Amino acid sequence: MEGDIGRKRAIEYEVFAKPAELLANRVSADSITAVGAAVGTVGSYFLASPEDAIRSMEQLSGGKLHPTRKQIRIAGALALGASYVCDLLDGAVARKSTNGETFYGTVFDGMVNKLVDTTPALIFAAKANGLNEKAAWLSYIFTSPMASMIRSRGVANNIPVPKTGFGGRASRVPVLLAGLANESLRGLAGKVLTLQSTISAISRYKQIKDSGSNEAIEDVNRDLLEYVALFVLGRVVVGDSMQKEVVTLGLELAKLGHVKLSEARTNTNK
Repeated sequence: MEGDIGRKRAIEYEVFAKPAELLANRVSADSITAVGAAVGTVGSYFLASPEDAIRSMEQLSGGKLHPTRKQIRIAGALALGASYVCDLLDGAVARKSTNGETFYGTVFDGMVNKLVDTTPALIFAAKANGLNEKAAWLSYIFTSPMASMIRSRGVANNIPVPKTGFGGRASRVPVLLAGLANESLRGLAGKVLTLQSTISAISRYKQIKDSGSNEAIEDVNRDLLEYVALFVLGRVVVGDSMQKEVVTLGLELAKLGHVKLSEARTNTNK
């Protein structure tokens, strides 16, 4: 595979070619993305906060279900794994379908990936053991969308910025899973994820700057300023820690979605 196709798409071609052919024009790629979002968010919740998940299951079932912590964690791992399969499958199905990759499908997929990856961080930040761990996960929540946002703005200005590399989703997922699987590694996982996201964002920013496009770098700088303002706004919302994290993440995703729409419009017009 060529480098610009990337590791993720190479996996799609090799592993999901036949399943994609069977599903193409029968099931929409956006439906697969939506299923991945639902099961991934639930899986992240189960793994990040199994005690709360147990209480939720008991309440929702009217006291009929009493899952153990082990059962919840196994269910969470299976759900999270299924969401990653959906993430690989939806793109393959879209390319095999008659309509190909849709304008909003590309945006939707990017938003879903960020939501699933950031849900555990949101819970870890709200329930952190100590200031260092909380700071690590808050830093990840802050830096996580930045690389995607910078890349999307670059593409919107016709500057090819690759998805892959250090800090890409393929390298973040194992670190996130380590934090989910072992509580003693959570603080370290948050720091590593923050470092990955920061390096990826700086690298992509440098690529756009080196392109010589003043318009593109001005757009990126404006996006970053707006993003920081939204993050600060989310932090000053009155409420408990979980409410702050939810509002902050919601504002971040709204800004990321706005930039990704610009990227999708550019790709559609090519």
